[in-house]
Amino acid sequence: MSNIQVFFDANDGTHGTELWVTDGTAAGTSMVKDIDPGAGSSGPDYITPLGNGEVLFSAIDGTDGRELWVTNGTAAGTSMVEDIYPGPYSSYPSGITPLGNGEAVFQPDNDNGGRAQSSQLWVTNGTAAGTSVVTNFSPAGFLPTNLGNGFIAALGNGEAVFAGNDGTHGTELWVTNGTAVGTSMVKDIYLGAGSSAPQDITAIGNGEAMFQALTPAYGWELWVTNGTAAGTSMVKDINPGGANSLPQDITPLGNGEALFTANDGTGAWGLWVTNGTAAGTSMIPDVYPTGFEGDAITAIGNGEALFTATDGATGAELWETNGTAAGTSIVADIPGSSSFIDTGFVPNVTCFSAGTGIATPRGEVAVEALSVGDSVSLADGGAAEVAWIGYRQVDAARHPAPTKVWPVRITAGAFGTGWPHQDLLLSPDHAVFVEDVLIPVKYLINGSTVVQVPVETVTYYHIELHQHDLLLAEGLPVESYLDTGDRANFANGDGVIRLFPDLANRRPDVAWLWELNGYAPLILFGPELDAARARLTMIAANLSPQTADAARRCA
Repeated sequence: MSNIQVFFDANDGTHGTELWVTDGTAAGTSMVKDIDPGAGSSGPDYITPLGNGEVLFSAIDGTDGRELWVTNGTAAGTSMVEDIYPGPYSSYPSGITPLGNGEAVFQPDNDNGGRAQSSQLWVTNGTAAGTSVVTNFSPAGFLPTNLGNGFIAALGNGEAVFAGNDGTHGTELWVTNGTAVGTSMVKDIYLGAGSSAPQDITAIGNGEAMFQALTPAYGWELWVTNGTAAGTSMVKDINPGGANSLPQDITPLGNGEALFTANDGTGAWGLWVTNGTAAGTSMIPDVYPTGFEGDAITAIGNGEALFTATDGATGAELWETNGTAAGTSIVADIPGSSSFIDTGFVPNVTCFSAGTGIATPRGEVAVEALSVGDSVSLADGGAAEVAWIGYRQVDAARHPAPTKVWPVRITAGAFGTGWPHQDLLLSPDHAVFVEDVLIPVKYLINGSTVVQVPVETVTYYHIELHQHDLLLAEGLPVESYLDTGDRANFANGDGVIRLFPDLANRRPDVAWLWELNGYAPLILFGPELDAARARLTMIAANLSPQTADAARRCA
């Protein structure tokens, strides 16, 4: 084997989930360190090479909360970088992005009492002395919660571009070299106070990054940047005028080109290829005549990529492409795969764990006991008929990314007296109604009253009404299911069943569907999220120490 090391998290049944390292051999595979000693789990996350033989990650040691750690692959060389939020609390470092110079920028969700929430950008070289705040967007502005969810990308030249809001220009594209003087807005893409809201920011390997952004003249289109205003421009107006092409799944091929999916306004989604210029951007002729049905675009390092798609004749199968029509073909018609296939990415689903009490006019009923046609109570005092109930048992122990499916526990009273009236388990992307908006519960995890619970298996249910609305789950207002084409996540859904649901939305037109049919705005970052997190923190501080400690230990 080579001398390359791969770091991962694993649970050996004795030490809990800890950081491991392997060189691809049995002898070279071992636990790096029992960070949370004994059966406790440190839950390593955001494992990111620093580029100097060291690796950064977040972890919990059972004493200091979830903080930033560094390792060189040995127990002696593994330590907490800095206790950013001192004591038993967590700073929740995320979006760790190496700059290519032995440093990385990242975003804590809390520091020193949570004064900044997620509005600070930090830099680290893996030492306490080399870890500090780069810039603070608070109080006037903010950063998206978890920059790592498509809101930041390293350019490979010691800089990174990211989405930020300074309170004056809206959410725009910024650049940083890890210093305060080297951090600035790249370009006011949506002029004035409006937000271009850059997202799906993806490095394409030549000192540039691509992303989708919004302008009033062109809608959501594909953009390219080299970190300068002059080098930032729209690649092509794919869906002409103010309509949206909604480019997503940007996947670099490693040869200066990238694949992505988009809608050119002709009525069908397509698989597209681009070299960052308008002339070099075109749709690869449709795999499926009535619309591209592809998913899980994965580059394989030779200028080619694999993806799953259906051509209308063979069902969902594995395909390959080099970005040309001639180089795009089905790999194999695998018998039976059209009815059961892992597509890697799956749309967001709003799920209740089995046993959840749902309010109905006849009293609370366990979600699994409800039937289509039953009446359920709404948060506004009304009632509605159940249109459909989906269910799915998820084998989290075999899931390649279990944190994407582990349930989130909301402690009784976390949002106030009776909200919920007893502990509630939701899927990570299930949105709760707070601050007059809907917020996926995974963005409200605080390590005390809202925690993620590692499980081996979990059974999820979701309830669809005839229109998107608010149900009462254990007394807490939460959303009903909004159909965005993701029934394949469930055992009783139509068509393809996805093998490993990750509950993370990837369908390109979800934003449009939500705006059209959603009960309330869906918030992933911004002041409403900060207010909701502050509310949780305030209420958690007033809960009994026994209640708060029990909630944390459940995680």
